[in-house]
Amino acid sequence: MTRQKTYKMVSPLFLALVACMMTACGGSLPVKMSANTTFDKPDEQLSVNGRGIDMFTSSKTIMVPGVYVQTMVRGEQKASNNGAHSKTSVVVKGITNELGQTLATALYQDLIKRLRDSGWTVLTYQDIKSDPKVAEDVADIDHMPFDKDLGFIGFEKDYTGRGDKTWMMSSPKGIPVFDFDFTGNWPPISDFEKIGRAIGATPVLPRYVFTAPVMYSETGRGYKRSIAKTGLVPAMEMRGGYSYIIYPYGSIAINHNMRLSENIGTIEKVSASSSENRTLFIGNVFRTMSKGSYVMNLDIPAYKKAALQAGKDLNKAAVEAINAALPKNK
Repeated sequence: MTRQKTYKMVSPLFLALVACMMTACGGSLPVKMSANTTFDKPDEQLSVNGRGIDMFTSSKTIMVPGVYVQTMVRGEQKASNNGAHSKTSVVVKGITNELGQTLATALYQDLIKRLRDSGWTVLTYQDIKSDPKVAEDVADIDHMPFDKDLGFIGFEKDYTGRGDKTWMMSSPKGIPVFDFDFTGNWPPISDFEKIGRAIGATPVLPRYVFTAPVMYSETGRGYKRSIAKTGLVPAMEMRGGYSYIIYPYGSIAINHNMRLSENIGTIEKVSASSSENRTLFIGNVFRTMSKGSYVMNLDIPAYKKAALQAGKDLNKAAVEAINAALPKNK
């Protein structure tokens, strides 16, 4: 599976944004977000990163060209420790293109409504696509291609250093999945910032990353013993660090993985094996070896409900933070 990329010059905006998100640099003004169902301690669970929140003071128009819903459809978890090895793999049943698009459409509409209800003028993808000032620039932004091998728009990526995961990328109905920038990690916010300058709007691009089941690794050592374990539980999380509302020079982001449900379906074992191998090379050391393959059968109504609740709660917090950035006399 390969994907051709068109490489563009790296903008100072992009470099500043990545630096801020990687170091979690704080906002330039205090922003209070109220607790909700997902974020009961928003001051600890969410961060207003970078100085970009100030951009919302320059215009009462916000551009929301789309959203990303990113869902795991296959996973692999690995662990190793002084010669001990473990690997667990899972296939997730129930994630479909239709489900991803439904979630993306609902979260897109929710964010737009919240912003408009707060007094903002909101430009959608259809608005900027048909605006003669920027239509050509909008059309020039690359789209993620449909992958025939996967059967959806997506990619494989290891966010943890412990095994590849296969992710499906979804956008609202009628809106393309905009390709990430040259790093393969971030939405093309610098491209939309240029478009926004031309029409007097501040762009925002939300991304919601959902993982189920939750996979884990463990390692340990004892007297003449090395242990490596991997496993999975039928839980669901929204991934920290990669779930955010991004805008030029900053983001409102989840700090850590947020547990949305402890039981979001059933796990079936396909195959599993384990052993303790004895070696004489370094003096009668025992090393654990294990491998397992599983299927996760999602409870789709529960998964959809949890994803929509968490995504809308992030939207709510983001709109509160954006509103808080406005001077009181505006």
